[in-house]
Amino acid sequence: GALRWSTSVNPENGAVSEHELEPVGQAAEIGGEQRACVLGVLSSPAYRLTEAQKQGLPKRISLVIEF
Repeated sequence: GALRWSTSVNPENGAVSEHELEPVGQAAEIGGEQRACVLGVLSSPAYRLTEAQKQGLPKRISLVIEF
């Protein structure tokens, strides 16, 4: 399966917020506990960004996770 994770990233501290998790293709929706686990892993610790990354960071980013 696969999930698309979309989120906002704070360029100052690398924290993520406003998460969206959606199945891609034939993937089934994930349940509450699995969703909380995936978001916890993707959210903590905060992301370390270089100065160049901070300056060029879009408002939202997306990542496709295959499993």
